[in-house]
Amino acid sequence: ATVPVPVAAEPLLPVGPFSLQPSGGPLPHGWEALVFENIERRTRYSLQVVDGVVVVRAESRAAASGIQRRQSIDLGQWPLMRWRWRVETPVLGEQLSRKAGDDVAARIYVNFVFEPRKAGFWARQLHALGARRFGSAPPGSAIVYVWSNREKKGTATPSPYSSKVMVLAVRGAADRPGQWFTETRDVGADYRSFFGEAPPPIIGVAIMCDTDNTGGFAQASFGDIVFIKTTR
Repeated sequence: ATVPVPVAAEPLLPVGPFSLQPSGGPLPHGWEALVFENIERRTRYSLQVVDGVVVVRAESRAAASGIQRRQSIDLGQWPLMRWRWRVETPVLGEQLSRKAGDDVAARIYVNFVFEPRKAGFWARQLHALGARRFGSAPPGSAIVYVWSNREKKGTATPSPYSSKVMVLAVRGAADRPGQWFTETRDVGADYRSFFGEAPPPIIGVAIMCDTDNTGGFAQASFGDIVFIKTTR
């Protein structure tokens, strides 16, 4: 008789274990609000059961805020990020290359540590000012994975707010709202492609649904976020 060989569980680093939380309860440990100066209306985030699984539901009405987890992650150990998401109501009027249209129903930030030795004098001063104002060190660079309602899947563009933030449309205009998708990205490879150098350490991950620039309405759901250790 053939004896089945047990398959070892895939090594995972949980970052957003939303499915393990009670519906209507608090966010997982370490997750906190991400708010912005001069933006009074905030997106509403809550843990709800969707299709039998607890996820983060986001609803934004002419608003902008996010939720984030500050967590150090070594891409040498955990090179891949995987998550589930779904957009129910996309943003109309989205234009990712313009501040006036920089709204999307679903985006995930991967934030990287600021490296003073690679920055100029004014960049170092602005970073220090930001650290004093917000009480913690802001990232030096970021990759933002978005579900775009307008761009073609695979389109990459600098953020209209900073050349050190690259925006990648993981889902595009051809992807219908209301469907769940599971994504896996090699974050280090993406960083090298965008910035032409090895990535610094990750300092945190954030998710956001925002409509403050276009004044519209959007809804999205975010499933678990994990980093994966490969055997390569």
